[in-house]
Amino acid sequence: MTYNERRQKFVEEMVLNGGNGTKAAIASGASEKSASCIATRYMKEKEVLDSLKDARAELRKKACEVLGISQLTKMQILWKHAKNATPNESIRAIAELNRMTGDYEPAETKSDITSAGEPLSSVVILPENNRNINFENEEESANENS
Repeated sequence: MTYNERRQKFVEEMVLNGGNGTKAAIASGASEKSASCIATRYMKEKEVLDSLKDARAELRKKACEVLGISQLTKMQILWKHAKNATPNESIRAIAELNRMTGDYEPAETKSDITSAGEPLSSVVILPENNRNINFENEEESANENS
């Protein structure tokens, strides 16, 4: 089996087994000893990630055709459930909606820069009531309190 054939088999197995890379690598011909490393290597390749995305989209499309229910309908049912459920059930339903809409997928932007040009990691989001927030260094605060 060529490298490209093994990668394609890996993608197919990832979709079929629900996303377990090690099992997919074994099914695509890797030894149990090296399967985890091979899965990690495959998951860093853009071609594999693109193929995986396409295969999952195709599976969703087929599932909608077979079940006769669309992704939107499933999301509407989940949202209705989330609004009327206990807090824990609501959180789980919203987390599932986030997965369905791709909110947990990494952003496809080249950088995380704000409109002000600052790196996103340096932006501080303040709560509405910021009166009790201590922005000082812990060491400086300890020195002032002594």
